[in-house]
Amino acid sequence: MSEDVAVDLIAAVNQAFQSNCIKDRSIERLGKKLDAGTATYADAYKFGMAIGNARAKAFKNKVSSAVLPNGRMYYNIASRLMETTLTRDYELVRQYSMGVQQILNNKNKLAFKALGADKNNDRIKGFIDRLSQEELYDDVAWILDEPVKVHALSVVDDTIKKNAEFQSKVGLKVEVIRTSEAKCCEWCAALDGTYTYPGVPGDVFARHDNCRCTIDYNGSRLSSNGHSYR
Repeated sequence: MSEDVAVDLIAAVNQAFQSNCIKDRSIERLGKKLDAGTATYADAYKFGMAIGNARAKAFKNKVSSAVLPNGRMYYNIASRLMETTLTRDYELVRQYSMGVQQILNNKNKLAFKALGADKNNDRIKGFIDRLSQEELYDDVAWILDEPVKVHALSVVDDTIKKNAEFQSKVGLKVEVIRTSEAKCCEWCAALDGTYTYPGVPGDVFARHDNCRCTIDYNGSRLSSNGHSYR
């Protein structure tokens, strides 16, 4: 690698990520569903998982103590690497999730434009801080595996939350349905169910490492006073 390790590392990781995405046929199939207007939030979670898997695999294959100065992920390297890669993942999943929301808005005959999830800068900063704390990168390499996948899935969560809250505030009846995965933990099992705004606990949109629970959205054109919105 050249003296600017971050530049070479970003290029290597992004190239591997792109190759992983091309090899994953599910990404192409999910893209076609979005183009055809048949994609759902279940598909958005599949897309997010595919993006997270592709990125985690790229990190595993291209980042190690052997390619880092003194075997350490220094702050300046971590910040450039994580900002670049995780921002790209965020943008990809955000775009797909917005596409799904727009399909739902059209289906419900709502004139609203789909809203995109905000970038979670605090989450990315958490990656950077944790990676740069350890003397050896290999001791904290796990951060770039499961947490990276959760980061991608959380973009779908945040998209649903943002659109649901907005549509509720303008008077629509909005429900969100959280479905736990098989053999989930007790915490997730307790959150399983259907919630109607404004009575939706914040934990409904939270997830921990290895959590594969999904959330769905159900919006009605009718407000509580019976008026319709077009």
